[in-house]
Formats: sequence, C-alpha cells, structure tokens
Amino acid sequence: MDIWFFLMEMVMLLGCAFFLGALAQHLRQSPIVGYLLAGTIVGPLLFNTSAVNQAAELGVSLLLFSIGLEFSFNHLRKMGRIAFVGGTIQGEI
Repeated sequence: MDIWFFLMEMVMLLGCAFFLGALAQHLRQSPIVGYLLAGTIVGPLLFNTSAVNQAAELGVSLLLFSIGLEFSFNHLRKMGRIAFVGGTIQGEI
C-alpha cells in the first residue's frame, strides 16, 4: 500500500471525525458520538477497510499504553479483594 494514499485516507477520516464531533457538540451531545458516527459510517464506506483496521489497532494500542501509564500499583493494592476476585472471575469467563 502506498504510504501517501494511506495518509490521505487517515487525514480524510480524521477530518470527518472532527466535523461530526463538532456537529454533535453543537447539538449538545458528546463529541464522542460524532467520532463514533464517523468511524461507523464514513470509515467502511469511503476507505480501504484494511487501512481502517490498521488505524483501529493502533488506536487500541495507544489506549492500552495510556491506561498503563495511569496504572497505580498502590491503588490496586488498596482495592485488594475486589480486584482479585473480579480479575479471577473475568479470567474464568
């Protein structure tokens, strides 16, 4: 895949997300509603789905990284049993 074509797709997708996010905020909704609409409607219809999937994987990786930066072992230790039981039950499902 040509890198410039991929970048053009991402810029267009981000532009649509910005526009729909601003529209949602103007309608007194959360901008996240607009971002989700852009990803759901505009992404698969106008762009290469493999490029959208790659951007989604990158977004999930960055989200997990930012959560890891905010992780506090002391806070987890204070939660104690709740975190241990919840994690164990989640692992079983």
